[in-house]
Amino acid sequence: MNIYFVRHGQTKMNEFQLSQSEHEPLSETGLKQAQMIAQRVKTLPVEIIHASPMKRASQAAEIIREAIDKEIIYSDLIKEHRRPSVMIGHANEEEFVKKINYECNQHQNDISWHYSDEENFLEYKTRARKALEYLSALPQKNILVVSHGNFIKMLVLTMALGDLIQPAVLYSFANKFRLRNTGLTYCKKTATGWSIEAFNDHQHLG
Repeated sequence: MNIYFVRHGQTKMNEFQLSQSEHEPLSETGLKQAQMIAQRVKTLPVEIIHASPMKRASQAAEIIREAIDKEIIYSDLIKEHRRPSVMIGHANEEEFVKKINYECNQHQNDISWHYSDEENFLEYKTRARKALEYLSALPQKNILVVSHGNFIKMLVLTMALGDLIQPAVLYSFANKFRLRNTGLTYCKKTATGWSIEAFNDHQHLG
């Protein structure tokens, strides 16, 4: 099985490094990036598209669908990590955001604890495992997944570490391994498990 993960194109919130809602659309730059990755995907043996229903990902998926004429199936399993709504429109460097992140980290091993309406770490970890199980069970052997930067990183780590993932490992990986808008990550599953063949390939952007 071959899975090609594509991060959505740029949004205005991405440009200014702000937390965003699920309704945030692609910016003009993001729409152009989506057109570029759509042309790249035409060279891949994609049989079906699975996508996050969040606006920025669904827009990118529709642009790719127009280029390759393949069905899209939307799944909440591959949505971006949901952070507290009060963070939307704010940057991680803001003091009150730092305080929220710190408090969430203090309760990272308690699946029943929430700051407000976020998806806590254990819920996020469980969803990533379920997403991989879902993708692995698909009948097609060449699948395109249009999702989000943080969630694609979580899936890659889940492939590599499984239940051994801890928050510190995830955050370190996420901060050091950047995934550009419309970056392509290619993973392969064989009888021996998952292998990560390419990460953040963005040559289509020039």
